[in-house]
Amino acid sequence: MRRRWIAIGTMLLAASALHGQLRRRAVSPVDDTISIEFVDVAAGDGSLTRAQGNAWLDVGTVFKREQREKGIRVRRAIGMRLVRSGGVQYGTARLTAKLQSWDGQSSVRIDGQPLTSAPLLVDSRAPIGPVLTHRMEIVVPETGKPGPIDASIVWEVTTDP
Repeated sequence: MRRRWIAIGTMLLAASALHGQLRRRAVSPVDDTISIEFVDVAAGDGSLTRAQGNAWLDVGTVFKREQREKGIRVRRAIGMRLVRSGGVQYGTARLTAKLQSWDGQSSVRIDGQPLTSAPLLVDSRAPIGPVLTHRMEIVVPETGKPGPIDASIVWEVTTDP
């Protein structure tokens, strides 16, 4: 009788362990990727065109407003929303930006910090879900040649593991 109870107990333990493994395998991993969605928050300051996670800003023709200014400054509010792919919008993430390409004629700043090819920490705890607004400033010196301003900014978002 004692051997039967040991055999039955062993089978129950093995069955519960197997059931737990099957249950763990059946649960699919959560897709927790976060993307950046650009939002036009300053429609009067040039046109913002969005397409597949990218945004192009056309500031139009710019000119010097005051003679005592050194160069030409273009300031623009950039709106973005961090979107979690799982549907539920919660938590925070790190938002960085860097220059991917640059024409050498102008300088670019985000929230007063100069952009270079090295990543700049724009926000260490950016909330996921609501629209965030950051200030972009482009400065063209007086010695700059007439023509288009060509600067490409890469925005990246990461979460803590």
